[in-house]
Amino acid sequence: MKIAVIGSGSWGKTLANLLIENNPDQNIVLWARRKEVADSINHATNNLREAIKSANILVIAIPSQFLREQAKEINKHIKDNAVVVSATKGLETETFKRMSEVLKEEIRSPIKLAVLSGPNLSKEIIEKKPATTVIASSHKEVLKQLKKLFSNNYFRVYTSHDVAGVEICGYFKNIIAIAVGIADGLALGDNYTGHIISRGLREMLNLGKHFGVKQETIYGPAGIGDLVTTSISKHSRNRTVGTLIAKGFNYEDIKKEMGKNIPEGIATTKAVHDYALKRGLTTPITDSIYNVLFTEDK
Repeated sequence: MKIAVIGSGSWGKTLANLLIENNPDQNIVLWARRKEVADSINHATNNLREAIKSANILVIAIPSQFLREQAKEINKHIKDNAVVVSATKGLETETFKRMSEVLKEEIRSPIKLAVLSGPNLSKEIIEKKPATTVIASSHKEVLKQLKKLFSNNYFRVYTSHDVAGVEICGYFKNIIAIAVGIADGLALGDNYTGHIISRGLREMLNLGKHFGVKQETIYGPAGIGDLVTTSISKHSRNRTVGTLIAKGFNYEDIKKEMGKNIPEGIATTKAVHDYALKRGLTTPITDSIYNVLFTEDK
């Protein structure tokens, strides 16, 4: 079996290392956009065709804003009936499409889709600290296969058929993490942090209800588990966005400070706000973060 991990950011490298550790007899390759990055990793290549050719499983871990463009290239080389796992948390700003929906539109070959999301901080997984994730797919055999490939004694995999629910939880919690970061940067205290997370959960439930998300998904690791982790962890880049806002940084300042891999929560805030406005949904925390990021003078 050949497994290709597409994306050499911290999450892509973490997943590639996990798969190599779990499956030492399998052919696992990591694709990096830049040659110098690929050359620094012994199982990597910057040749997309070479990475994808004959791969049975593709794990995609690239920023959401690049997914559609990259999916068009993947479509040229992917084999029929490959399993495609989206490990990207985000929402396409212009179309409000989930990542699995973008992949379905751009990869025309017959494929079997799955999504992976949960309270998964790369740094802790690399250190082999215990973590859980959720893999969702409509294909039972795919869930069984992926659970076996990703599971080990410190990384536990739960399975689900609620693909949309797992993706919605995965992108929405980033907005709440920004709000918590702002509160922390302003030294508003732990009581207020608890308030924001609880109201954020309510907002997640309301959004989930609109999309028909199962409540068990929201109350599980992919929902509240990821929400709490991303909101309170010092390793959370979306939470860091909030602390920078509290220091007086505006959107352009944040982009300069955090470099190319700007956290998904900023684009997601705009996408969810615009979608909610069009559909008449009530999203007070999202609206507040949107106003701070995109409309208020700093």
